[in-house]
Amino acid sequence: MCSSDLFLISNPGPYHRRFLTIALSNDRKTFDRAFLIHRKRTRTRYRGLGKALGWQYPNALVWKDHLHVAYSINKEDLGISRISLKSLAKSEP
Repeated sequence: MCSSDLFLISNPGPYHRRFLTIALSNDRKTFDRAFLIHRKRTRTRYRGLGKALGWQYPNALVWKDHLHVAYSINKEDLGISRISLKSLAKSEP
């Protein structure tokens, strides 16, 4: 992955957030590779209106040699995943 590449962090599929994925594009037009960041089922600890299970509200930042992805877990906890840019570069099509 280099500075001209584009990435998209998202929850694929409608109405559920069980999966958190990253899609990659080299030409900034076509996302031709996708990988799972998380796929494990989550459980809530507290009841609440408007709560949903899963990995939610992702945001990402490239810092030094890693992509840092922050997200909510069930609207209860904050999670952060660190992904090596070298590992993303190895996934070239």
